[in-house]
Amino acid sequence: MSAKLTLGALAEIYLARRTRRDGSELKPRALEYRQRTVDTLRRHWSGFDDLPVSQVSYEDCATFFDKMRHRYSETPFNGMLESLRGIFQIGISLGACE
Repeated sequence: MSAKLTLGALAEIYLARRTRRDGSELKPRALEYRQRTVDTLRRHWSGFDDLPVSQVSYEDCATFFDKMRHRYSETPFNGMLESLRGIFQIGISLGACE
């Protein structure tokens, strides 16, 4: 099952989490910001929701973020990067990627 997890499925798990890694509760504005960053990833990464996480390479991520670097300022760019890291951390914890 874990090999079939998609970025979209992992993004939904990421968005459903209401706590930070340190166990503290996320505030409503932080949850909204997290949702916006994932929405941006979905809007700009073709096929994001259906892409098996095990098939995403470092090069795929580097290419995507090289394009985004020129479209977004530091704060939203870093927010997208942080969200994608969180999505991959979930994938790693579920055994879907290394």
